[in-house]
Amino acid sequence: MVALSMTQESTRSKTPYVVSIFILSLSSVPPTLIPRWDLRWVLSLLPLVIPAHFPQQLNFEPNSDALSFLPPLHFGLSSVLTYLLHPSLTSTEPRMIATALINLLVYASSPQAIILQAVLWGGGLGILIICEDVTKWNVNLARASSHKLRRAGYAIINIGGWKKLTSLRAKG
Repeated sequence: MVALSMTQESTRSKTPYVVSIFILSLSSVPPTLIPRWDLRWVLSLLPLVIPAHFPQQLNFEPNSDALSFLPPLHFGLSSVLTYLLHPSLTSTEPRMIATALINLLVYASSPQAIILQAVLWGGGLGILIICEDVTKWNVNLARASSHKLRRAGYAIINIGGWKKLTSLRAKG
């Protein structure tokens, strides 16, 4: 709804945008619902098939070559975001972020949106490529539980054990 509310007033410019939103929303179907990737891709390309069969009712020509690559882009971006953000986000949030980033990539037209597109896509991909090892270390460190990071000689002593240990030291 937010993506559709940001379009221009004329319906001629809205129709390709609505088709791409439908394609991205169908490619955001959870993998548990349709486990095979190729079936999800075919399902997400259904909005491109409908205007081909009813051209007299819809007065636009979608760029089906460019729109047919949205589902693989969404899948790849969702996979990377899920890998990086899995401990802190639910399973649907990386798919929503991927949809928003793809909309920004495809439909940025104002100067502010183009600057945001350059910062998020150019800077984000650059940092992801340059700092790949550091990112993997951070993800693995965030997934490790804190009790595995303690050293062997520093066990936690309860209060009773601490009082007993200090009383033995005071006597000796």
